[in-house]
Amino acid sequence: MTDGQTFNRFAYVNGDPIGFIDPLGLMKCSKLPNISQRHDEIAHGGYYGRKQQRINDYKNKTGKWAPRKSDDDVIEVNPKDVNFAQISINRSFDTPNGKIPIKKAIQQGPEQVKNFPPISVVNVKGQLVARDGNSRLYVALETKAEKIKVRIEKDIDSFRDLTKRLRNNGLPNEGTMKPPTPR
Repeated sequence: MTDGQTFNRFAYVNGDPIGFIDPLGLMKCSKLPNISQRHDEIAHGGYYGRKQQRINDYKNKTGKWAPRKSDDDVIEVNPKDVNFAQISINRSFDTPNGKIPIKKAIQQGPEQVKNFPPISVVNVKGQLVARDGNSRLYVALETKAEKIKVRIEKDIDSFRDLTKRLRNNGLPNEGTMKPPTPR
């Protein structure tokens, strides 16, 4: 009676009373010979695997715990109204076709800014501060674009992320109007 119920009130998964206890007897027993292989199978395919997937879905904002943000939250503002949260940015600019030098992105003009994904901003005492998308904001300012799409973040994690980013760059809570240096 190594698999399943014994005279104890608990059901031990695969006869392993130390590693996994299943009081309701819901775990399926494996036929793998090695106990460490059984642990891996249970952890990756059983309850723990499903729990980990839900955690990943929550982090990726695709699961039902945290639905993906809709485009209803997106507004257009003048890039001059948004402060930077960084003192430096990557000199390579990410595009759908791959990375290009940021100078080349600036040379492409302000029309491209309309196709940028919205940047994430946080409203700090009435001042919008770019939490994510500082390089897109930089390109919008350098090309003198009239509008840029922003999504105002209101969740506590966005505030924490912005505060950490500002602190790491030695900036005040309202960010800075000074454009970052491409490095």
